[in-house]
Amino acid sequence: MVPRQKPGFGAGVRAFFGGFRILFGTPRAWPFAAVPVFVGALIFFTLSFTLSILLSDQIAAWLGEGFWVSLVQFFVSVVAVVLSAFFALALAQPASGPALEALSRVTERELGVPEHAPTPFLTDIARSTGSALLGVVGGTTAFVILFLIGLIPGAAVVTVPLKFVAAAVFIGWDLCDYPLSVRGIRLGERLGFALSHAGAVLGFSAGIALIALVPCGFLLVLPAGVCGATRLVSEIQAFEGNRPGRRP
Repeated sequence: MVPRQKPGFGAGVRAFFGGFRILFGTPRAWPFAAVPVFVGALIFFTLSFTLSILLSDQIAAWLGEGFWVSLVQFFVSVVAVVLSAFFALALAQPASGPALEALSRVTERELGVPEHAPTPFLTDIARSTGSALLGVVGGTTAFVILFLIGLIPGAAVVTVPLKFVAAAVFIGWDLCDYPLSVRGIRLGERLGFALSHAGAVLGFSAGIALIALVPCGFLLVLPAGVCGATRLVSEIQAFEGNRPGRRP
């Protein structure tokens, strides 16, 4: 179905949660969905456990004893968990590239989207890695800036939620980029496409933020997010009446 108006924030939210409906209602997609879930869970739990333990011990060694030590350790642990989730989702995509490409294609068939020509394996990995690195660099930069601002007394009330929002936005970019990536579109064009539809991408990211509040909810964000992102991109391209051009 072609949208009557340009997909915006609401369409992004609906597409994200619609990805769960597509995933749960399509059994043949489950084996492909299991791959990034396993990879993401492995990265997340390894990083969050390691960082939380190492940083907590280091803080105790630096600050000694006092009630504020526990508060600082808790704050740092929260940051470590958020960062671990961000890196897990960002790195699980290129590591699970072929499975996610297959998942996107299954979603397209469910939506009735005409199949596009497959891209070479190494090209697909390279494009996925490029977009993931862009998300990691942008997200890390935002977290460093917010961390430094958070050193100001009382600023944590603002910076902690902003870190959460920043993680959701960059993860949203990573997922919305994938359906375009597997079509062979270059990174610059994909970024321009996302910026020209920033409202829809922000709505999609808002869905990610809500699911991230559910314990272990991030484990389903990547596969369901790919399904939802494929739906959102298909809606946008259907509205525009054409696809972003492919360059040789």
